[in-house]
Amino acid sequence: GPAVHGRVDDLDVGGRPLHADVPDLSRFFRPQSVAVIGASDTPGRPTTGMTRQLLDWAERVGARVHPVHPTRPAVFGIPCAPSVAALPEQVDLAVLLIADPLPVIGELAEAKVKFAVAFASGFAETGEAGAAAQRRLTEAARRSGLRLLGPNTNLNAFEHFRDDLTGPAIALITQSGHQGRPVFALQELGIRLTHWAPTGNEADLESADFISWFAEQPEVGAIAAYVEGLKDGRAFLLAADRAARRGVPVVAVKVGRTETGARTAASHTGKLTGADDV
Repeated sequence: GPAVHGRVDDLDVGGRPLHADVPDLSRFFRPQSVAVIGASDTPGRPTTGMTRQLLDWAERVGARVHPVHPTRPAVFGIPCAPSVAALPEQVDLAVLLIADPLPVIGELAEAKVKFAVAFASGFAETGEAGAAAQRRLTEAARRSGLRLLGPNTNLNAFEHFRDDLTGPAIALITQSGHQGRPVFALQELGIRLTHWAPTGNEADLESADFISWFAEQPEVGAIAAYVEGLKDGRAFLLAADRAARRGVPVVAVKVGRTETGARTAASHTGKLTGADDV
């Protein structure tokens, strides 16, 4: 018979779940404690600017910061832990400013870290060897129980969001940091943004995870997404369904409509954009 109003069967006719689990990303966006692995305060090093931005962000969200470095006693005056195992407390978020994140994933798992962000490039966007390395990273994250953002992502999640604006906000999801910049800049016109998820190569966390979670946040009125390719079409459908049921529009720009665009996306985050009509 017809489904009881408000209740939906849990499985579709093919036996697949009709609801995707929503990862609880609150401790990613608002962590209480953050480890910065490979933190630096050496002038002129790229990781020094990144460390500085993360410290500023942590101060704004009220998170305690623990730099991790094998040989430095301190970074920007903050004492360093020599290793993940030596962290003084369990941390919500580990930011990996190191060239090879793979060896650290196991250590983070043992330390019961919930989330990690990997900035390193050289994965699926570079070809077959990089794709193999990314598969190893995905498998390590799965085994570890932590959720990973990246690799090949950036600092966009840790930007300065205006906190003096009210009303429904835009939550932004981009596979390319640059493409989100004009939307982020709308804050200068008084348009409220509250979150930015730069998903990069999506070895683990993907656009659908962020759509699902953003749709449930009371301050989010719309979700804007820049998509080079979908990792899992069904996960995307379930996420879009969740947003639609909550009355939160998802506006997505899909690149790769032309042959040139498709090539650019493959070299950017390693996404084969797939046939546009799909």
